[in-house]
Amino acid sequence: MKTTVFLAVLLFLGLFTFGQDLRTNTLEGVNVTPPTFIGSEAVELIKMRNYTTLNDFFTDKIRYPEESEKRLREGTEIIQFTVLPNGSLDDFQVINSISEEIDDEVLRVLKKTDGMWKPGYNNAIPVAMTKEVAIAFRIENSDHLYVAQRLFKRGMKSHIIKNKNKRALRLLNRAMVYKPYSEPLIFQRSLVHQKMGNTQDACKDWNRLKALGSSLSDAYLSKFCEAEYAVNIPADTEYITFDIRK
Repeated sequence: MKTTVFLAVLLFLGLFTFGQDLRTNTLEGVNVTPPTFIGSEAVELIKMRNYTTLNDFFTDKIRYPEESEKRLREGTEIIQFTVLPNGSLDDFQVINSISEEIDDEVLRVLKKTDGMWKPGYNNAIPVAMTKEVAIAFRIENSDHLYVAQRLFKRGMKSHIIKNKNKRALRLLNRAMVYKPYSEPLIFQRSLVHQKMGNTQDACKDWNRLKALGSSLSDAYLSKFCEAEYAVNIPADTEYITFDIRK
């Protein structure tokens, strides 16, 4: 079966909307310059390959894991990491997982870019900053938006009409694999967590919404989330998206 790997611009229409530019140039009066990928300018061993963008690098290096392909595992993988003041990478975190094999593959390739980054700056001072990469793995002819919408509707029905919250959570988690930046989806899952008594998980979703620039969760954060439940993503997080085809 033919497969395609998309590191795609995530433009969600209608029910699944994520249209904000999250790159931050100023932060509370501080001039912020996000970290940038400088590719082979920094790594002598791969200069002949001329990797000038992260897109180029992933195009050449990433592979669809065989086991995940056989099992038709697809969706959008999200990896968050920190670019340190010296340009090295640290603190890799899988934010949205498709499968363990895909987690390992994306981490393997991303870690190869260590030393290929220019650090971020606050007022011309190099500082550690968080970045996030979203990678869509897609089986040929698969429509991620359609699948996510169906799962979302089934999850809503299970939660609101049938009051079957465990089933609702399973369906919404499956939808998140396909469209992890959907604000309505994240918010609905947070409400299911809350109803099931999973305050910590609900707060994680509400913090995630806040980090994505949404105001949907503001009232819930102030009312329900204690300090130990907060999962704060820095406001200078930059979200990188690409389009790569195999």
